[in-house]
Amino acid sequence: MSAFYKSPEELRRETLFQCSSGNCTFEPFVTVGICHRCKDVTSDLREMPGSYDELLNTIIEYRTSNSPGIKVGGPGFYATGYSLPNGHFIANTDGCRPYQNIKCRSKSYATTSFGTGNPNKTVAMKDIDTLLWSLSIIYADISALKAAKALYSTNESPEVTWPTVPLKALECALYYCGKFVNSTVLNGRLKENITDIAGKRDKHSWASSNQFIDDSSDLLPEYRAPPDEIRSLEFHKLWSVARYQPLTIILNSKEQVTIQANSIKSIGAYIQGLFRWEPWFNNTKVRTELSRLPGMENAVGFNGASFGPVKDLLAIAQPPALNKLVSTSRSDFAGIARVFESMAMSMTNEIRRTNQEADIAHNGMNTMKGKGLVGSTVVLYEVKWPWIALHVAILVLACTLLLVTIIESKSSAAVPLWKSSSLAALRHGHDIGGLFNDSDKSVAGMENTARKTYMSGRQIDVEGTKHSGEQYAGLVESRRASQTYLDDEGMDSSTTDIACAERQLGNSLTPPSPEREPKLAPRAQSHTF
Repeated sequence: MSAFYKSPEELRRETLFQCSSGNCTFEPFVTVGICHRCKDVTSDLREMPGSYDELLNTIIEYRTSNSPGIKVGGPGFYATGYSLPNGHFIANTDGCRPYQNIKCRSKSYATTSFGTGNPNKTVAMKDIDTLLWSLSIIYADISALKAAKALYSTNESPEVTWPTVPLKALECALYYCGKFVNSTVLNGRLKENITDIAGKRDKHSWASSNQFIDDSSDLLPEYRAPPDEIRSLEFHKLWSVARYQPLTIILNSKEQVTIQANSIKSIGAYIQGLFRWEPWFNNTKVRTELSRLPGMENAVGFNGASFGPVKDLLAIAQPPALNKLVSTSRSDFAGIARVFESMAMSMTNEIRRTNQEADIAHNGMNTMKGKGLVGSTVVLYEVKWPWIALHVAILVLACTLLLVTIIESKSSAAVPLWKSSSLAALRHGHDIGGLFNDSDKSVAGMENTARKTYMSGRQIDVEGTKHSGEQYAGLVESRRASQTYLDDEGMDSSTTDIACAERQLGNSLTPPSPEREPKLAPRAQSHTF
């Protein structure tokens, strides 16, 4: 029953586990469980010929044949029926508004259902040979009714008037299967990856012993199941008296699961009481009247229904559990399928917890135990902060110094040391630095000076060159300074003296012309610049 009010996510957290460290892993294992399948069968729904008025009156009497002024089967009592291929049907009096219960001669049927454990009586579940229970439902298209404002008003639109009410149909099944479970516990939370394994029934399993429980005599005829029921897992108050072999499901070449016969009978009986209204089941009068209708000779009818008017999102239903399954808030394929998913998960949890009656008293803690590996925390690296504090401080200070240097070097008077130019370092060198004294301190200025400087391939006395350069620069400056005191007549002689001084000093510094420069052999030679 927890499936009616719990989501699949909540049910997944109900699995019992013990993990002392909060981090555990378990070996994958296979367990028996319950699987589900749902299918939309709206396309199989057909309008049936003939009037269903007499059949509806047989189910729940609302008029008698000798009522004055009433013609049985007359136009005022014509009832149209819709049916699925297995004979599951729904019918109402024409002109009836079933969701308001207005102008309905008979009971207004809002929904009908048919449940069975026999695959031969289903619409789309005939291939499941481990079927526990299949339930087909014919219900109204709630979205269309809400759009027509049919649930809480008295309008007479076609969407709310029989037989033009939009209908839908689905079929959902629960069946025995195997479950491949992979479990892990991380930070105290269980995570399970569960895969369904359908499997096939062993052809030698679930065979009747054809004997009474006490094995004292042969099974009487009334306790023998008919041929189309002999392989069914459905519980029957007479046919289930016989002994049956356990049900064995072959999952693959190496795995199989076994379910005892008594467990199958008890689970089947519980499901029947939940989803089947017994007074409608095997009612001989209803069966007789149903067989008279065209195309309904072998119809299964229905064994559950909800009636109008629909109030507060619910309607009166027989059996009551049908109201939990079908309501105006859940009457769609996805909503009903989700309930069956929750039912399958809830039943699987219970099977894993309790495989014996004694387990119920211990809340399932003594069953389905699986050993795993407990994860514990192991220290691989431990940080000793007092030991690394010095290293961290040095690294921080070095980064700070580098950052401050970069920021300070951005000024025009500083040399951008961080740039990818070697001239910035050469400018401050002992040997070459004098050649860049008059250059701009930017990288572009130093590169421009370097392009204009001629460097000889011969060895030179750098110190002497620097000294002569300083003498030359001093002489030029002194001559230019004294020039300002000369008159116009003495300007030529001063200029001449300066030129002479320049020639005398230049003779020692001027590089040889290309014509006079000796050719050097291609050999390794050390030059000092």
